[in-house]
Amino acid sequence: MKFLYLIFLSLILVSCKEAPTEPSVTLPMNGFPNNSGIISVYKVSTTDSVNVSVERGYRKSYILTADTSKSIEYFRQLDSTTLDNGLAVSTTYFRNTNAGLYYYVDTTGFSSLITQQIPDTVRQLIKFDKEFTILSFPLTDGKYWTSFSLSILNIPIMELKASFIKDENLTLVINNVSQQITAKQILYEFKLNTDPFNPFGIETYSAYAWYADGFGFVKFDGSSLVQGILSCSGISQLPENEVVSQRLIEFIKP
Repeated sequence: MKFLYLIFLSLILVSCKEAPTEPSVTLPMNGFPNNSGIISVYKVSTTDSVNVSVERGYRKSYILTADTSKSIEYFRQLDSTTLDNGLAVSTTYFRNTNAGLYYYVDTTGFSSLITQQIPDTVRQLIKFDKEFTILSFPLTDGKYWTSFSLSILNIPIMELKASFIKDENLTLVINNVSQQITAKQILYEFKLNTDPFNPFGIETYSAYAWYADGFGFVKFDGSSLVQGILSCSGISQLPENEVVSQRLIEFIKP
């Protein structure tokens, strides 16, 4: 059974490929940057169990032209992650409203995988969200939400949950200039149920992210798996037994 769940997990990590086809209401934008031509560059490093840090490479995020087909305005984000084990490129589609930030799951690819790998008797029992709720506004004390869930027979198999922790003042060097930024710290927890009949079969991965209006995410610390899910990037290739860190070092806005 664990093989089945790992198939689902692999799909989630590469799911943000197809543009959504369902209509949705577009609301005024929040502070997440969505102008075509924006480039964000992150320095990536890891820290092991004895607190030794190693620089691993860079992740570059490009926001491309918006598309308003089918009455939906969504943006295409190209991610290029260069690490010591090579280059990984991925494409993500997201929409941005006053309510939050949403990344779309590739439902076409998911359906294809289910058709090929899952028995007919099980297929109809699978339920999953069609998008990740990466941010849910307003980010205030006590805010908590489910970013994504997948269940079989109403038993959660995968869940990504998020909770607002606090406002934090950060000092970051962006574009070679030291800047004081007020950011929202968010905890993301991903739970993978490898055996629904075993209460000890749940694996938990977590990471912190810091969001700042006008910049988007400026900092990440924690699980490479969770960071890979949040950005649909090659960060997930890094070792899970080390703390992965990303820091925004360049922000280019046309």
